[in-house]
Amino acid sequence: MFGSSKKSVVNTSAGPSGNVETLIGKTTSLNGVLNSDGSVRVEGMFEGQITAKGDIFIGPDSRIKAEINGRNVTISGTVTGNVSVNEKLELLAGATLNGDIKVKKLVIEEGAVFKGISETKNEIAKPMASVTPAK
Repeated sequence: MFGSSKKSVVNTSAGPSGNVETLIGKTTSLNGVLNSDGSVRVEGMFEGQITAKGDIFIGPDSRIKAEINGRNVTISGTVTGNVSVNEKLELLAGATLNGDIKVKKLVIEEGAVFKGISETKNEIAKPMASVTPAK
């Protein structure tokens, strides 16, 4: 606009989903229950419960003590608490997660730490096939 036709792009996305509707900044500390129909990005400190119909991104300097529920969750900071994810949980290098997880897909990068029990969710429970022993 002012002498240049090139656009500078700054990525402020919550990860795979794109747009962030709720942002908790680096200098913010919150306690309580956070419910969102969209995506959430936490860069500061949070204690309580986070539930989002969209994606949840936990920044590298974040310190979270919470139960977390979301569509996709990406962690690069420190989380203490159980995490339930409808799709994919990603623990990026430098992340620490102390808690049990229920996930459909799990990605743990080299350098991430996970202490807890993991359970894989199935989208649709498939019936067991009957097996007839061979004679």
